[in-house]
Amino acid sequence: MDDIVLLLTACINPNGMSYTVVQDIELRKKQYRESLSFYLTHTKYKIVFIENSNIDISCLYQKEISEGRLECITFDGNNYDRYLGKGFGEALILNYAYIHSKLIAQSHYIVKITGRVIVENVIELIDSCSLDKKSVYCELGLREKTTVSVFFIAHKDFYPLFLSKRNLINDFSKCYFEKVLFQSIFRMEKGYSS
Repeated sequence: MDDIVLLLTACINPNGMSYTVVQDIELRKKQYRESLSFYLTHTKYKIVFIENSNIDISCLYQKEISEGRLECITFDGNNYDRYLGKGFGEALILNYAYIHSKLIAQSHYIVKITGRVIVENVIELIDSCSLDKKSVYCELGLREKTTVSVFFIAHKDFYPLFLSKRNLINDFSKCYFEKVLFQSIFRMEKGYSS
C-alpha cells in the first residue's frame, strides 16, 4: 500500500479556460473537497492533492497532513496560453507534482485521478491490476488513438516519458492530453525511453 499514491489533480479557479464546463470557483472547490473526503474515508492510500490556481485548501486537512496521509501542493500554474487548453494545464500539474511531491518520491505507482471525480470502485480497479513497471492501466480508445485520462495507473518511471511530450498538447490544434498519453503508452511498450 505504501508503494501506491493517489494523485488528485485540481484547478479550483479555471480562469475562463476553454472547454471547462464548470467555471464557478465555489462549486469547484466543493466538488474537490467532496472527492478528497471520499478518498480519505474510503481508501487507505496516501494522497497527493495538487492544485494549480494558487488556492490553498490545506488548512481544512491539517490532521491528515500531519499524519502523513495527505500532501497538499498549491502553485501558480494556470496562467498559460488559453489556446493550449485544459489538458496542457493537466500536464503542467502532473509535472509539478512529479518534481515536488514527497509522497510521489517515496512511492512506485501513481494512480492519477481528475480531482473532482469520485471513482467509487478505485480499490477494486487497483487490486485488479497486476502492477509492473512496464504497464499503464487506463481505458484505451483504439479507434480514436486516445485514452480516457480521468483515471490511470502507471509506475512513476512512465511519467518522464509522458511529460517530456507535454509541449505537444494543444487543444487548438486537436493534439489533446489523451492523444499524447496514448502515444506515450505505445512508445513505452515499444521500448522507447523518451
